[in-house]
Amino acid sequence: MEIPTQAEIEDKLRGEDLNIWLDLWHAEQGPAKPAALKLISAAVPFPIDQGLRVLDVGCGAGDGGRVIHSRFPHAQIDFVDRNEFFVSLCGAVNRRDGILGRTWVRDLDGTRLAPRSGKRI
Repeated sequence: MEIPTQAEIEDKLRGEDLNIWLDLWHAEQGPAKPAALKLISAAVPFPIDQGLRVLDVGCGAGDGGRVIHSRFPHAQIDFVDRNEFFVSLCGAVNRRDGILGRTWVRDLDGTRLAPRSGKRI
């Protein structure tokens, strides 16, 4: 069985109930995660109306960036993870919820971010 491409995953998610996928993700992450994410968001030392640029590294399904966006509605959140499925899910949920920002599939390679293909950016 071949591993689906990111484009194939994105096509599949277009017809899915994203909340089912998020519920599975949240069950895996455990019940303490929402409170921890709110605490992290509350610790960001900027005025709520400030337009921030945030990079959610290792974003998974994007929960951390979306919690920060809920507190800082003018923030632009970009999301990066090494897993094509989670980046695709994150992007689909962000589009559904009107959250602007970019999503990337990247793997850490030393001190630089490299696409999964190994090509450096």
